[in-house]
Amino acid sequence: MNINNKTLAWIVSILVLAAVVAAFITIGGPSRQRSLRFDERRVSDLQAIQGQIITYWQQKNSLPASLSDLSDSISGFKAPTDPETTQAYEYSVTSSLNFQLCATFNLPSESDQTRAVPMMYPGPDNWSHGVGRVCFERSIDPQLYKPVKY
Repeated sequence: MNINNKTLAWIVSILVLAAVVAAFITIGGPSRQRSLRFDERRVSDLQAIQGQIITYWQQKNSLPASLSDLSDSISGFKAPTDPETTQAYEYSVTSSLNFQLCATFNLPSESDQTRAVPMMYPGPDNWSHGVGRVCFERSIDPQLYKPVKY
């Protein structure tokens, strides 16, 4: 079989185009990847906030009234804000041991099996979310997170 250079160039071009199309179908376009990164950052931020809330409760035996109460000049912690909108995440105390953290997500969460980076606090659907505003109900277990005694 004798293939001239022009025909070979067309075949290679079609194969490259097919590979690019397949990549977009498999991983999504740049916009989807950007949205996915924002959502992953939101979950990471909420995990960090939750950790600080637990530490606050252990040290003061009460939940912070607002996220600004978590600011600490020594550790340098300041509650992060939404990476896309720069708005503060929503936080509310629902009882002496219960609180709620809320964020607005662009995409539904991936299952733990397909997630590229494992969650900091793994658990069944611990940070699973849909699209839009989602609130995570959290309860502090005083047996697990014992208050610090000075």
